[in-house]
Amino acid sequence: MASRMGAQYLVAASVEAAVDEVLRLTEGEGAEVIIDTVGGADTLSVGIRMLRPGGRFCSYSASSEPFASVSAFQLYHKEITVHGARAMTPADIDESIDLVASGKFDLSGFVTMRYPLTGVAAAFEEYERNPDRILRIVIDSRATD
Repeated sequence: MASRMGAQYLVAASVEAAVDEVLRLTEGEGAEVIIDTVGGADTLSVGIRMLRPGGRFCSYSASSEPFASVSAFQLYHKEITVHGARAMTPADIDESIDLVASGKFDLSGFVTMRYPLTGVAAAFEEYERNPDRILRIVIDSRATD
């Protein structure tokens, strides 16, 4: 899916191998931007290691896990900028809906399964059985059984 959406390189590796691969692809410089949608302490620590000096770490996630593995020295030494996200406002949602409705983005690969409103319990059960296989489940209030 990342390739279809324009990613130039895909790295499917263990955490340590991913750091090495990003550094290899950037000839040791590191990435200019890292976008984290996981939100774990490990992803912050690893992401900062992948960044070049002056790079930006963008966190679009929510986690209550403490970031004990990250020292302020890493931010200082590399002059890293960390961007956080906040919850969306109704205006943000409206703009997103308009963009998707316009057809400018193919989001079909993001939806793993669809269920009618009467199938909410089954949708949650399916997610509990296979969390690693499911990216997004859509509950369609207009669909019928």
